[in-house]
Amino acid sequence: MRPLRLTLHAFGPYPAVETVDFEALAAHGLFLVHGPTGSGKSALLDAITYALFDPQKVERGGREFASILDPAAETKVVLDFELRGERYRVTRRPAQSRAKLRGVGLAQVQADGRLERLDAAGVPVEVIADKTSEVTRRVEELLGCTVEQFRQTVVLPQGEFREVVTDDKTRREVLARVFATERFAALTQRLKQRRRALESEADQHQERRRRVLEAAGVTGRDELRTRFAEAQEALEERTGERALRLEARDAASKALEAGKALAKRFEDLAELREGLRVLAAKSLEAEPERARLAAARRAARVVDRRATRDRAREAHTKAELALASATEGFESATERSQRALEAFEASEALAGEREEARDRVRTLEELAAHVGELSERRGRLTEAQARADRASESRQAAEAAAQELRARNGSLRTERDSLLPQARSLAARHEHERTAGMRLSGLRAIQEVDKTLAALAESERALERPPPELGLEEDSSLLELLERHASGLVAHNLRSGEPCPVCGSLEHPDPHPPGDLATLRALLDAQQDRAKEMTEVRTKRAAALEQRDELLAEHGWTSQEMPMLEELVEAAKRAREDRLGAEGASERVAAIEAERESITTEIDRLQRDVERATREASEATTEAQGQSAYIEATLSRLPDDARDPEAYAAALAAARERAARLVAAFEAARSELQQAREAQREAQSRVSERTAQLAASSEHLERCESELQERLAEEGFADEASAREVEMPSAEREALASSLERLDAELADRTSRSRALEEALAGAEPPDLDSLAGASARASKAWEEADASFDEARQAHAKLREQLRELSEAERAYGDLEARLRAAARLADAADGRLRGRAKVDFETFVLQSIFAQVLAVGNDHLRRMTAGRYALHIVDDAAQASSRGLELEVADHHAGGARRPAKTLSGGEGFLAALALALGLSESARRSSGDLELGALFVDEGFGSLDELALDKVVAILRGLPLAESRMVGVISHVEELKRRIPTQLLVVPTERGSRVRLRVNE
Repeated sequence: MRPLRLTLHAFGPYPAVETVDFEALAAHGLFLVHGPTGSGKSALLDAITYALFDPQKVERGGREFASILDPAAETKVVLDFELRGERYRVTRRPAQSRAKLRGVGLAQVQADGRLERLDAAGVPVEVIADKTSEVTRRVEELLGCTVEQFRQTVVLPQGEFREVVTDDKTRREVLARVFATERFAALTQRLKQRRRALESEADQHQERRRRVLEAAGVTGRDELRTRFAEAQEALEERTGERALRLEARDAASKALEAGKALAKRFEDLAELREGLRVLAAKSLEAEPERARLAAARRAARVVDRRATRDRAREAHTKAELALASATEGFESATERSQRALEAFEASEALAGEREEARDRVRTLEELAAHVGELSERRGRLTEAQARADRASESRQAAEAAAQELRARNGSLRTERDSLLPQARSLAARHEHERTAGMRLSGLRAIQEVDKTLAALAESERALERPPPELGLEEDSSLLELLERHASGLVAHNLRSGEPCPVCGSLEHPDPHPPGDLATLRALLDAQQDRAKEMTEVRTKRAAALEQRDELLAEHGWTSQEMPMLEELVEAAKRAREDRLGAEGASERVAAIEAERESITTEIDRLQRDVERATREASEATTEAQGQSAYIEATLSRLPDDARDPEAYAAALAAARERAARLVAAFEAARSELQQAREAQREAQSRVSERTAQLAASSEHLERCESELQERLAEEGFADEASAREVEMPSAEREALASSLERLDAELADRTSRSRALEEALAGAEPPDLDSLAGASARASKAWEEADASFDEARQAHAKLREQLRELSEAERAYGDLEARLRAAARLADAADGRLRGRAKVDFETFVLQSIFAQVLAVGNDHLRRMTAGRYALHIVDDAAQASSRGLELEVADHHAGGARRPAKTLSGGEGFLAALALALGLSESARRSSGDLELGALFVDEGFGSLDELALDKVVAILRGLPLAESRMVGVISHVEELKRRIPTQLLVVPTERGSRVRLRVNE
């Protein structure tokens, strides 16, 4: 990833829009970001990190990104960067509260972000992501690293790598983050979990084996096999006995069943013989029914002819009725035709009156055009008069509105003149408010530093006192107690005449009370433990005092001469009120000018409306006069009943109605005559048709009567009544026939079965069933006893077989698992660093050691060049000294014969060189080990102030060589003046009263 351009909008200490052209800087390889302490150099790195990853807050200081220097400005960061030949632009806006541009109050702005792909000219061609979280996710995918890895490989923050050199825990955390080694720790945990799972499974198999042996009541597999073999023999013996008993039972059962079947056949034969006797009697009794059924069947063959004759009679009667109805209709139609003829002759006599009505309609219709024109002209007259009235009203209203607006314009001009002095002071009052705010913020910052100093002083006093667990007086310091107890130890051995080891005197008139060696050792241990803490507290106190002095110098104050907080709060409040008042006056003046301009425009419009209304009134009056003259001329040419449109319309409608009524009456009379004559002809035709139908039905009735008599004779009936006497309903007839058929079939069936059974039982005797049943019961009981004995033996055999199978499975499963368990245990112990005879280092630490060895190889190359070969960093390889973390670091001093000592003992300048070398090694190793991580830039933040001239030259030479060796830009962030002559390409951060600005200076 290579930054191309960074644009800041109201970001942190940069209240305006600032642009950093990294592409121009990168052309020179190494460049310097220079500016005084606190000017905002590191904020540029925060902006790059924020644009790419959107962390919630700036790393150092914990302040929000949004600038407080301009309340109305919106904070935004835009970063163009290049990655693998592609160009991208990421835009971020944090959530912020901004002052409203107009009015009082704050506007809440939500965080958003956008990632775009650019073309070669820097124009966006594709939106990749447009949501804050999605932008972060896509950037991490593109870069192949997280924000933590980015901070350790691209942006090297001030102070952090000093801890990487001196603090084992920080070193481990940084390496784990950059190289993502948590997966190796997770693998170790999974191996340990797998071992525990296999151990648990093995315990389950052993417990299963124990339960099987306990349930079987044996102590081992051989004893269980012996008992199983005995059960096998018992089962085979019971199986043979059971088979013999079963054969005997089945034979006795078959004999009993055969006897029962023979007895049943004798019973069936007796039943068949009795049934035959009963059926023969019923057949004799059914003979009369057979005769009645035959007569009914003959009568049924006559019924069809009789039904046909009855239908013919019904049709003949209907034909007679139809002829009578047709004759009556013909007579009625004749009378209607006569009445219609008389009405038509009377209507025809009114022909003259109809013609007169038509002439009246034509005369009135010829006047319609003149009457319509007259009505239209009257409408135009009314409309013209209304237009003239409306135009006059509009002119008067426009004149009155213009007069009101002229008065309003005068009052606004007076108000504007009174507000102008206050509005013109807005810029000065803005500056006054900013100054008051900065003074108030500075005083509050000093008060916060004072609180910190008080807390540090209290911590220092607490560290000077002895630990309470020693039970010593707490009003004395550790040093006083040490002196007291040390003196006591010396006094304890004083002898008269012997010299004092302190003063050499032979006399000891006032010896110190004896001291306690154990207490002295405890005090010495406590002082040693607290020495480091005391150093840290005093370092923090010195830094806080330096910060306080900087704040006092920034505002021109001294510790003795500082304003009161209440005064500054009141001054800031007054300044804000003055600024708000000036803003209100300025906004009101702008509003007045806009309203006056609108009023002038409106007055001009109203004047044009007056002129237009006057013109429209004149035109409407002229048109009304012309229409009035035309109406008078037309009225003189029209009859009285046509001069008024309503009277004309009524006369025309009445004439049309009378003519239409006379014509309609004539047409109705003529139509009625035609219809009556047509109805008379149709009635005559129906009479003829009905007469022919009656003759045909009479002929058909005579034929049906003849056919019925013929059928009666054929079936042997003297007349129709004798046939009716023997008739039977078809359902009854069918039921009787079915009953007789069933009786005959049953008689034949029983006769056949009786003969067959008599032939089968010829020579046989009925069996003794009681004797057969007794023999079968005895055989069944014997089989049941044998079966119960067999079942008992089978269950015992099956239980032992199952126990033997389960024992074999448990032992086999444990045997299969044993080798896997040993392998899993060895893997888990190896990953956890617990193998005997091996280093006690877990898998993740082993990987970190391997990685750290590569980092040290690259870092030591830089460190040797920086220190002229004096120093090299090494991992502690002494098992007696290294802890389980396995990443302890020591430094070898080749000016002292290669003697090694803890890395934390390096001085400030030496520690910075070691930290920088280690940071470069880490960055380069991360790039080499990851195919996805493209490091096109490196930023080294601060720490150069601790170097001497020679070391500074060597560090700059190494940094200058990185762009050539690794094709990436290198930026150094520092306030050290000596770097400005060593690195000519510079990005200067210039603080001003209104925040910081950036300026590019190249090769000066």
